[in-house]
Amino acid sequence: MTWIIGIDPGTAGAIAVLDLDGRRLWLHDIPFHDVRRGRAKSVTELAEAEVRALFVDVLAQSQGDVAAAIELQSPRPFIAGQDGMHGNVTSIAKQVGTYACLRGLLTGVGIVYDVVPPSVWKKAFKLSQEKDDSRHEAGRIFPLCGGRFAKGRGRPDLAEAALIAAWSCKLRSLTIPSNIELVSTKTKKAA
Repeated sequence: MTWIIGIDPGTAGAIAVLDLDGRRLWLHDIPFHDVRRGRAKSVTELAEAEVRALFVDVLAQSQGDVAAAIELQSPRPFIAGQDGMHGNVTSIAKQVGTYACLRGLLTGVGIVYDVVPPSVWKKAFKLSQEKDDSRHEAGRIFPLCGGRFAKGRGRPDLAEAALIAAWSCKLRSLTIPSNIELVSTKTKKAA
């Protein structure tokens, strides 16, 4: 495999596309759009057609030499008063639904993928739960792209998608060249 896709499917998720031979990295927001449901207010849903188009484009550019890794998403119960990391029932449903759709889209276009729990890929890089650790490690692995992951300039979901792609490379015993360059893509501003 010379093309690897890393997917962090959270509600503010990201997709990293790594071309090892071409020494390029693309970072994409997972696209969402508002959908109106009858008289109810609109809801935000995954823009499946845009994601499918991205996957089909990668499949074509890689001439089928592509694999992906997607971070496992599993619902956790809402516990009021905790650290705020658990969200509410609606956001949990959206997150798990997005994860399932992304897996279906990968399967539908014919891209093989691995599902990786966050604890597994983070352990492979000796990371804690701190998002800044992910930014720092992504900057270390992709030094020419480091500014994109810097605190205040880059979002942790972009760094984590890139690290999930890097984990997939490790899984396949692929070496990541140190001169990977970031290809400009439109993403939301840093948080």
